[in-house]
Amino acid sequence: MNAADGLDRAAVARLLVECGAVRFGSFVTKSGRESPYFVNLGEVNDGGQIAALGSMYAAAIQQLLAGIQYDCVFGPAYKAIPLAVATAMAAAARLRRPIGYCFDRKEPKPHGEGGMLVGYVPAAGERVLVVDDVITDGASKRAAVELLRGETGAEVVAMMVAVDRLEPAGDGTGETALARLEADLGVPARAMVDIRQVVAEVSVGGEVRAAVDAYLRGLAGG
Repeated sequence: MNAADGLDRAAVARLLVECGAVRFGSFVTKSGRESPYFVNLGEVNDGGQIAALGSMYAAAIQQLLAGIQYDCVFGPAYKAIPLAVATAMAAAARLRRPIGYCFDRKEPKPHGEGGMLVGYVPAAGERVLVVDDVITDGASKRAAVELLRGETGAEVVAMMVAVDRLEPAGDGTGETALARLEADLGVPARAMVDIRQVVAEVSVGGEVRAAVDAYLRGLAGG
């Protein structure tokens, strides 16, 4: 892999901030915490942006998950659906072999082809790589892996998200939610950038930097 083909974390951070997928201010997370940053990759809603992001995912997978072989990219509904499609397209071009994409329905379809999965439905033993937007507590990622294993018997080989919020696992161990997810699932779980890296790579005011640092210190209990 040429250096030019590798993961450019600064470019990832700039893209996410420029399109509004990472915002700074005052927000309430799903867990009820008040946070100075918010991550929503639903804001990546332009064809050029999603193509660029898919290329970044493919580069990150090749670099941060080196040696991992996969047949299909799965994105949990709804926000990760375009991520799975864009990543599969970029990965197929990069690897020069077919890469399927797949996503889930929120409820089973009772007619037609039926089932919970749409797209390339992996067979038992085929290798699936899960992509998603952000990790907070990891609950939706665990549900996705359970679904894939239960519905198809496929082998989930790894997981890649765009942003690690650096939230704690919540059990007092000091582990991040991402590290705990990796341990619980038994597969590598990586993020293209974490929120500290985003702040370091983009132009934000001193107040924002101070607020993010204070929030992260609070999460760590410091």
